[in-house]
Amino acid sequence: MGTAALTGKTPFLTVKQQTPTIVNCLLAAGQITAHGLGRVLLGQRDGSHLWHRDITQLMKSELGMSPHILCPCIFKSVTTVALC
Repeated sequence: MGTAALTGKTPFLTVKQQTPTIVNCLLAAGQITAHGLGRVLLGQRDGSHLWHRDITQLMKSELGMSPHILCPCIFKSVTTVALC
């Protein structure tokens, strides 16, 4: 049985914001600028949920995998392939 792992320094940056999010930045000169976030940042309350939703959808649609019934954080291939 083969295993695979996805790694990345900031996997949340692959996830689009679900709702429009504006942040205000205070610059050193004292100015405040507003910026719209297009991607989820680490630390956002819904970040883990949105990332899990997106990676689950990708594994189902692109890789043909499904969550394990007893432990849904583990995915299994629909086809059984023996790796030697």
